Amino acid sequence: MRSSPASHWRDWTGLHQVVLRYGFGTGIHWAEPGFVLLTVTAMLMAGVRGVRDDKHVRVDLLPAALPPRPRRAVELVSLLIALALCTAFAWCGWQYVAFADMMELRSVETGLPDWLVFSLVR
Repeated sequence: MRSSPASHWRDWTGLHQVVLRYGFGTGIHWAEPGFVLLTVTAMLMAGVRGVRDDKHVRVDLLPAALPPRPRRAVELVSLLIALALCTAFAWCGWQYVAFADMMELRSVETGLPDWLVFSLVR
């Protein structure tokens, strides 16, 4: 699988940040939040692809032992629970973004509004 330009940027920036921090006692002030944001975004994209291709990690000991019809019922219940969790996470994320906007929170490293950064991964 090919790497994207963003992942190359993330890897090189992360390497430079580590060398500068531990080798020279300094660093790039915006690299840490940028590195975290790109890593989280990459994990979210990989998770979506894993679910799409049915390659995500899941416990399937119980469904594998069931006949086809009950297996489909268990998988449906599992999907509904996952949908409920995703809905709750999205709602909580929206609440946090609204709170960060209301409080006018800003990143110390970049000066960007926190609501802008967090809305990207919400």
